[in-house]
Amino acid sequence: MLTTIISFVVVMSILVFVHELGHLLVARRSGIIVEEFGFGYPPRVRTLFHWKGIPITLNAIPFGGFARMKGEDGAGGDGSFTSVSKRARAATLLAGSGMNFLMAIFRAEISVFLVAQYLHRRGIDQPFAFVDTFFYRILSYERLSGASGSSDDDGVMRINERDCFFLESV
Repeated sequence: MLTTIISFVVVMSILVFVHELGHLLVARRSGIIVEEFGFGYPPRVRTLFHWKGIPITLNAIPFGGFARMKGEDGAGGDGSFTSVSKRARAATLLAGSGMNFLMAIFRAEISVFLVAQYLHRRGIDQPFAFVDTFFYRILSYERLSGASGSSDDDGVMRINERDCFFLESV
């Protein structure tokens, strides 16, 4: 149970960090002044370090994070969120979700690579062909459910002269 809780906190922390990093990078690129990049929610526990003039802080409430930009509260001025174009504001707001999407693709690629390495060590000569077929079967609901009129043996694949239905069959 404790391992599950710790794993959840670590995974969520990575997701939040990447999400807020997207906001930070696009805001800086758009000319918006970022006043603080925080892990957790205030009150501030301590400033960890400064990166390009931006304080990176650790805060007391451990859920979430933020990239505080000048002008988020509606105040104007040079370098504020409201002083840049609508396109730059939209890009800044969408950057967090975009970074999470890119991270999901990256994690999927890493997963496929690790499965392929595992199969290669087990003696499978063409691990990527197996991985592609394996993931295709997971994602193809029609084929697995038989709704497309497929036969029972459509999912069988032969590797090294053995029938393989699932990854465990290898």
